[in-house]
Amino acid sequence: MLLALLLAPAVAEAQAAWSVVASPGPVNDLKGAASVSANDVWAVGEFVDPNTGATTTVVEQRNGTAWSVVTGPNPSASENILDAAADPSSGQAWAVGAFFNTTNKVLETLTEFNP
Repeated sequence: MLLALLLAPAVAEAQAAWSVVASPGPVNDLKGAASVSANDVWAVGEFVDPNTGATTTVVEQRNGTAWSVVTGPNPSASENILDAAADPSSGQAWAVGAFFNTTNKVLETLTEFNP
């Protein structure tokens, strides 16, 4: 299992240190993270299936205690990537990335999560 690094959010109750925590998903390439508080942290990226070569998005959320996998957008059958995340308020997160359409043209994607 790939380990993810988590920087405690820059809020008064947060610790000012790095911690290594286990990621719940498959072997991931995490590309971006965002946090509104220590209890609402999001990480996004991609996962390449070693059997098919298809790339799917990875979205994980930390509730202050544990990480959980959240289903992300995968509009393409071959390649889907999330590069960055924003967490402007509790209960809302945004991610930006790209995917390939059927003619292999790269299209940008902007996704909102409202868990």
